[in-house]
Amino acid sequence: MKKTVWILAIVFIAVFFALPVHAESSDPADQPWERFSFKLGGYIADINSSVYLGSDTLGVGAGVDVEEALGLDSSMSVLRAEVSYRFGSSQRHMLGLKYYDFRRSATKTLETEIKWEDKTYPIGTTVDSYVNIGVLKAGYGYAFFQDDRISLAASIGLFITPIEAGISAAGVGSTEESITAPLPVVGMSLDFAITPKLFLKQSLEVFYLEVGDFKGSIAAFNISCEYNFWKNVGFGIGYDVFDLKLEANGSDYPNVDFIGKVEFSYTGLLLYTKIYF
Repeated sequence: MKKTVWILAIVFIAVFFALPVHAESSDPADQPWERFSFKLGGYIADINSSVYLGSDTLGVGAGVDVEEALGLDSSMSVLRAEVSYRFGSSQRHMLGLKYYDFRRSATKTLETEIKWEDKTYPIGTTVDSYVNIGVLKAGYGYAFFQDDRISLAASIGLFITPIEAGISAAGVGSTEESITAPLPVVGMSLDFAITPKLFLKQSLEVFYLEVGDFKGSIAAFNISCEYNFWKNVGFGIGYDVFDLKLEANGSDYPNVDFIGKVEFSYTGLLLYTKIYF
């Protein structure tokens, strides 16, 4: 996944430098960037995740590949909503909010033993399990270069990722864990108006932080193509790459109080409808 993100980052930079330079227009009325947009659509996502909880040493002990060991889906459809707003006389300032979540559950007879916190689920045990991961992202961006063809912006934001996981079995009991990790990110976005109705949009956001016994990282990349078929209505298709890693050994980071490691990544095809003005 890291290799994929770096390749996409290189493509992002290469596309930017390959774009033609245009004289900057100071009149927002001459520019094609919408002031407000609401996007609603969904992913067809391939997911890879693992959970390590209840170990005294990070990365040792209760390792669970949730797709394989618990029979959870490794691909699924996910609903996504996104709102963006440009403000100011120049329309260079941007606010954005998006939300989507992955909710998976399964029942499976174990083929491998699972140790999670203080419970052991032996081979042959039928277990019910779930892993829910939500993604809520709020951000602010500023277009430091913007004309009638290109909008290049730097951004800061906050990913809030509620994570819930649990296993239960008759005769053994249940084990559950839930955390909500707020993770700041910095990023870049590049929007290119190919025609007045056709747009190519890219964004890259990254984060890494180590505080005490907490480590967290995010890498998120999106590339999409939008076409405004009618006034105030458009459609888009995109490709997303997302990678999240959390490691903790206590409560050294706000809203994170657990011992273990969570890894979650996906790649997905995104289809959506856009209302704009």
